[in-house]
Amino acid sequence: MIDKNHNLWNLLSQNSVPNSKQKWIDLAQTKIQEPFNQSVILLGQQLAPQKVLQLFIEHNAFHLVQQNKDFLDQDVRFASLLAHEPKKYFDKKFSEFFSDIQKKSSFSFSRENEKEALVREMESFLDASDPLSLKESARAILEELYMNALLSAPREAAKQKLKNQNFEDGRKAQMHFVRTKDKFLISCEDPFGALDPKKLLARMHQVYLHGAGTAINLEKEGGAGLGCVIMFEHSSDLILGVIPGQMTLVTCLIPVNLNYKKKESLSKALHRVELSA
Repeated sequence: MIDKNHNLWNLLSQNSVPNSKQKWIDLAQTKIQEPFNQSVILLGQQLAPQKVLQLFIEHNAFHLVQQNKDFLDQDVRFASLLAHEPKKYFDKKFSEFFSDIQKKSSFSFSRENEKEALVREMESFLDASDPLSLKESARAILEELYMNALLSAPREAAKQKLKNQNFEDGRKAQMHFVRTKDKFLISCEDPFGALDPKKLLARMHQVYLHGAGTAINLEKEGGAGLGCVIMFEHSSDLILGVIPGQMTLVTCLIPVNLNYKKKESLSKALHRVELSA
């Protein structure tokens, strides 16, 4: 737990969802001994991406945020709402997660030849004055989300023998773009709900431990570890959400002032959100 005399406690209290029951655990102060549920939020500081994944897997965690001086108040509210009311995430009620949304758009797709159209839509959504680093990261993330939704998700759905296994009968995936004062959100949903977050996180960790060569071999066995590492490296926040058999919703957040120097030291937040079907 966070020491209530600690200066950090005030920030957590002020920015958490009112009357929520989440529990904050400061990794720097607390020896972790208990099992976690979705209401527990880990708080780290200066953790490298590989370390974030390691801690997440070791403790079977659902939420980890870092003490980023630029966005900690926003990150606290975002994590608190995910932990307290995860259904709002799947309902895509982004205005409740962010109080300063400037614009948002959504685009449907279901065919392999729609990627460039989606890229153009995203490029027109971003501001012409946005840093090139932001635009490059946004495109890298979009391409991974697109391929995961269009190819990996239905393949995994068929392997699991889920009810929905393809984009027939009018089923489509959707890409969502949201712009706030400080962040660009890109989120992709598919109608399958085949994602296994724990399995994916384990594959991502293997990429960090053993490199891309091992990851390519893992890809042949299924799973998108390398692609999700690319998304994690290009974003400040990665949210893996699933309602089994119904929906997968994966979201990345990128600071809008991102430049190449800041990208190298970008603090990472990671969330796993799961609802029963």
